[in-house]
Amino acid sequence: MADVGLDMPVRAATPRRTKTPVVLAAVVLAFAALVVPWIGHWAHARAPFQPSEMNLSLTLAVVPVSEVQNAIEGYGISGDQLRAVQPKSATQEAVVGQLSFSIPKRMPDESQMALFVIDERTHALTQQAWGFTEGANKPGSGFDAKFAGFATRYPWLKATAFSYKDGSYAQPGTAITIGPGVQGPLTFYAVLDPIAIQVSDVTKDVLVALGFVGPEGQIYWAQRLAATDQGQ
Repeated sequence: MADVGLDMPVRAATPRRTKTPVVLAAVVLAFAALVVPWIGHWAHARAPFQPSEMNLSLTLAVVPVSEVQNAIEGYGISGDQLRAVQPKSATQEAVVGQLSFSIPKRMPDESQMALFVIDERTHALTQQAWGFTEGANKPGSGFDAKFAGFATRYPWLKATAFSYKDGSYAQPGTAITIGPGVQGPLTFYAVLDPIAIQVSDVTKDVLVALGFVGPEGQIYWAQRLAATDQGQ
């Protein structure tokens, strides 16, 4: 008997579904989860402008505190606009200066710049500093806790850090604050330690810096300011 062949139906092979799109999508999502927060942080901390755009120019002079008012009036500022304090000793000195600047772009609300005057001989922020500008918005005087962040980012601004003594924190000194709407130039003075020796070179013994901090305490930048000595 001859063999009878049976025609068995042949099922076509089902192509295997590739997992590549699924894996690729997972990689993209994981990458986005890592990158998007970083981009947001970068944009959040990015300054709206840099110091190089501000046309910064600084003049300084060191005078006895008893002569601060005359030095201020030399900049065309009257005693009613910026009044000098009384000296604590006959030899106490103060730094008097004028910072010219322009704000190239709008400052974010609640952001501010701070002008720091630091005695390089003692590495201490001055305890009293005051300033005046023309216009409706005026500079302030004080120390915002946000300013302490400059010491963390810039070692040469360690004088802006809080100090801890006897179980409590103390602010390091006083800065002149520049908020949105304040226009230059800024005429200012900062009183030095009443028992300090006389300043021999204001451009070396005194450090003046301008810092910019955002509305949520983000440190945008800080810039050392090169000064022209008006006392020479």
